[in-house]
Amino acid sequence: MTGPILIEVFLAALAIAVNPPAVIAAILLVASSRGKGLAFGGGWVFGLFLVGSILMVAGDAVGQSGGSYVPMLALKVALGITLLVLAGMKWRSHRTSGEKELPGWMSRLYDLSAPRAFLAAAMYAALNPKTIAFNAAGVVTILGASLAVKMEWATLVAFVLLASLSVTVPVAFSLLAPRRSAALLALAQRWLADNSAVVAAVVLLVLGLMVLYSGVEGLAQIYRPA
Repeated sequence: MTGPILIEVFLAALAIAVNPPAVIAAILLVASSRGKGLAFGGGWVFGLFLVGSILMVAGDAVGQSGGSYVPMLALKVALGITLLVLAGMKWRSHRTSGEKELPGWMSRLYDLSAPRAFLAAAMYAALNPKTIAFNAAGVVTILGASLAVKMEWATLVAFVLLASLSVTVPVAFSLLAPRRSAALLALAQRWLADNSAVVAAVVLLVLGLMVLYSGVEGLAQIYRPA
């Protein structure tokens, strides 16, 4: 796997990781109940892996059926444009002071049982349009690297684990160091609420440009006159 492809996969994972609702929910839940926090973290990983697996199976099926690379490259172009639009929306949300960042289900956060926390995290990871777009960007990049099937799935696992770090690390930190973690996690929560839109906008801009360039370059090579 070449350097640019690794960077694309890393940026796609980072874009998923910079997700204020998921991170804040994990911090709040683990502060109130370690079991609920652990369930939420597990659900987040499961949801990301479920979507990634579906996309991976679909992509491999297209490849094994002898399909051309054109649909995959066209998808990269569409994803790149989508990510650039999302970058603009994130930057605009940072400039607009009154915008609501957190989804409605977070208002009922403390009422969730551990199984429902798992389900809420899995559904949010699997059904959130932005997360799906980032997941698709990572999977399309992995599929475009022409790896062996086992290596593709190993890379997907690494991608999901990396994308989940912002949720799983606070949960693990709280379990391993409950006294020290409380103040630090509260500080992290405040910083994330204040700065996540800027960080996400920058990540989306770079990722969108890379994915768009990769797709356009691939199409140009295919349709370049001999």
